[in-house]
This record gives sequence, structure tokens and C-alpha cells, in this order.
Amino acid sequence: MSGLGSASIPQRVVASRIARPASRVAGVGDLLRRRRDESGRRLEQFVGRARVLEEALGDEPLCIYVTGSYGRLEARVGSDPEHGSDLDLFFLYGGEDSAANLPRATWFRVAGRLIDLVQELGFPPLSGDAEYLEIHNSGRMRAQLGSRQDDSVNAFTARMLLLLESRPVVKAALYDQLMEEVVGFYFEDFDGHRADFRPTYLLNDILRFWRTLTLNYEHRRHARLHEAGGDEGKRQEAKEKTALQNLKLGFSRLSTCFSMVVPLAISAAPVTRGDVLALTEMSPTERWESIEDARVDALLQEYEWFLGVAGDEEAERAVVTDPDRREEARGREQRFGDLVFDLLLDRADRKTLRYVVV
Repeated sequence: MSGLGSASIPQRVVASRIARPASRVAGVGDLLRRRRDESGRRLEQFVGRARVLEEALGDEPLCIYVTGSYGRLEARVGSDPEHGSDLDLFFLYGGEDSAANLPRATWFRVAGRLIDLVQELGFPPLSGDAEYLEIHNSGRMRAQLGSRQDDSVNAFTARMLLLLESRPVVKAALYDQLMEEVVGFYFEDFDGHRADFRPTYLLNDILRFWRTLTLNYEHRRHARLHEAGGDEGKRQEAKEKTALQNLKLGFSRLSTCFSMVVPLAISAAPVTRGDVLALTEMSPTERWESIEDARVDALLQEYEWFLGVAGDEEAERAVVTDPDRREEARGREQRFGDLVFDLLLDRADRKTLRYVVV
């Protein structure tokens, strides 16, 4: 895969996706390296204990992967893990039969053991009283890709997070197989365009995901203000929550999406299935590091500032209540987005850029 500089994207490896190389950026990276190390250690603990889940599954083709801050290898652990980052878990069942699924009795055993394991290892409780524990089917995911059902059954989110920020925690070999299957959804036309193929379908799906995230943010912002009504105290609280979500949208959500869009857009054709699989091996910040461009150093410096704020209650509070800190946050968020835009505008293949924009 060309277009990233003299160093090509690393070949796909089937080995652990937990231990990752240190940052290459001179003068920055201490916080990012520490987050990667801490995330890796906690994930290793979880994976080691999660063998009990594999035993419960037996031969059933169900893999479990983690997304969110642990999937990005930037989780906040600290001295009290229970108050650190939580685990965002997804479940993907393999097989061409879109009607196939895990037997209910097996699912109940696995879900119960999983909830106990999260508690035993000191992770925060699963979000929403474990309401997001649901199984997706790879065959059904393929059949629904791009349809109305794609959004309504949450398969779209599960697929995008699988590709953009995931790590396997149960049945890693099956995860590899299903990752290749899902990437293959976007390469059905490759044989007819071997010399000049570009994954426009995939780029469009990632951009759709990004725009969905921005629309969801606006929906939640208006909903909170509406619920607050005329109560100034509640309105202020709603504005503070909204400001934090906007910060996360402008940094981690944007990075997750565009750290995949930019490398694909700046690469010379043909872009192969293996190229995309290699990018899925990396965390979002590692994908930025794979791009040889002086602006990447500045981009990662801004992102490290964000990591120092996100999840730290005192820092988050200061960013939304102190006028100077709030202005600094807005400026850094703007600069981060500008750097991503400049990379895309200056380095992208013109034809690909046209499809990204229009």
C-alpha cells in the first residue's frame, strides 16, 4: 500500500493485538505510551480470565471484542480501576446462515459469567445495567449492510467499531476470521478493478458513521435542554454534559473515523483487502503514526492533551466551567480538526477526495 511514506503499513499479524509498539513521535507520547501499557495490562488480565467464557461457548462460533477506550488502547486505569474506563463489549456470531444464533441457554451462561468476571476484575459495571449485551450475526450483518435495518438493529455501529477500534477478548482466531469476512463485504467488486480499486464503499460507510455520531450529538444536546426546561440549574448541567460530549466528539470520535479515512484516501491504487486488514490491526493513534508527515506530531500532541482531560473529573469540570480552560479546549479541538483536514486535503488522491466530499 503506497502513499504513507517510505514505511509501508505493517503486514497483518495474527498475534496478540494487545502489546503495541511505543510512540515514534519525538518529544511527545509519554501519556499515550502509558495509556497503551495500562490498557494492555488490563486487557491481558481480562483475556486470561475470559478462558472460562470460551469453555462455556465450546464450538459455538461467537467471538467477543472490546471497543471504546480499551479498543483504542487509551483507557484510563489509575489507582482505582473501578472508577476508570469501562469495557464496551460486542458479540459477533459467525456463519453464512443469517438466521443462526447462539442457543439461549448458552447465552445466559456466558452473559452471567461475563458480568461476574467484570466485577471480579474490578472493572466498572457494564453500561446501562448490561442492556447492550446483544449478539450480532455476520451473515445478517452482510444482508442488512446499507439498509434501514442496518441502523435499527445496531449492526451498523457494531460493524464500524469492529473495523475502527476493536480488540478481541474471546476467541481471537474466530475474530480474525470474521474481521476478514466483514472487510470482504467492501471488496466484492475488487476482481473487476484490480489495477485501480479504491474502497469507496468502505469510505462512505465510515463517513456515514461519523455523520451519524455528529447528528446523535445534536439530538442529545437538544433533548437535554428540552428536559431541563426553564430550570437554570438543570440547563447549566445539561450544557456542561454537552460540552464534554462535544470535546469527545471532536477528538476521540473524529480520530477513530478519520485515522482510517486519511490513510485510505492518501494511498495509491489499488487498495487491497490486506491493506485494510492491516489498518484494522492498529489503534487509531497508531494509524496516525503510520503516516509520515510532520503534521502528525502536532496532531498527536493535541490528542495527548485531550487524553489528559478525558476521564479526569477535576480536569473535565475545569474545561466546562473555567472560561479560560473552555476557550483553550475549543482552540485545541479546532486545531486538531484542522490538522486532520489539512492532511486529507493536501495528501489525498484527487479522485478519492472527490468521493469523500461529493
